[in-house]
This record gives sequence, structure tokens and C-alpha cells, in this order.
Amino acid sequence: MAKRKSPQTVAFDSSSEKLSSKSRAYDALFALNQHVEQALRDLERLRQLGLFETRFRRESLKACWAAIEETRAWINFETTEFLQEREQRDWARFGKVRRRWEEKYEDPKDALIEAERLTRKLAPKKRLK
Repeated sequence: MAKRKSPQTVAFDSSSEKLSSKSRAYDALFALNQHVEQALRDLERLRQLGLFETRFRRESLKACWAAIEETRAWINFETTEFLQEREQRDWARFGKVRRRWEEKYEDPKDALIEAERLTRKLAPKKRLK
């Protein structure tokens, strides 16, 4: 029988599939953008070689460039929207883990010190009224 990990262990397991798939998604998006840049540089090289001399061909090249940039923007939008949703969920999940740890090791005197600080901060405002 496989040993189950506690929720705290899973939250910090950097080899978990969820974390590595997120990292792979960022890596893939980075690589895709690098390849798009290379494709655009290659189009420019073809233009510089004189392969698009007529007005129609130059306009066609501009349309190709726009189609490539549009496709890149669409992929980036869809991917980052998905990743933003995942990051938001992870932020909340890891925030809960951190808060549980802070509550577990919180010094009761810290709450008193913070209350005292807030009282002193608010005191001058009360006098102004």
C-alpha cells in the first residue's frame, strides 16, 4: 500500500505533477514566442534578399507578418488567461497554507503589540475630531 502524503507535504512538493506542468507551460510559451520571433526574422531576411520586389508581394509579406503576430497574440492571450486562473487558485491555496503556519507559531504577545500600535496610531485622529 502506498504511503499518502499529508496536505502540507503535497503543498510544498516541488516535484508534483501540477507544479511541473505549470512550469512546462511557461517554458513552452516562452519557446513559442522565441520561435515566432525567429520566423519574423526569417521573413525579414527573405525580404532583404529581394524576394518581395513587387508591391503586391510586399503587401502579401505584411499580411503574413500580421497573421503571424495575430496568431501569437491569440495563443499568448489564451495561455496566459488559463495560467492566470491557475495562479489565482494557487495563490489562494498557498496563502491558506502560509496563514495556517503563521497561526500555529504566532506569539500571543504579537497580537497585543499590534493592538497597542493601532491604538497609538488612531489616538491622534480621535483628538482632531
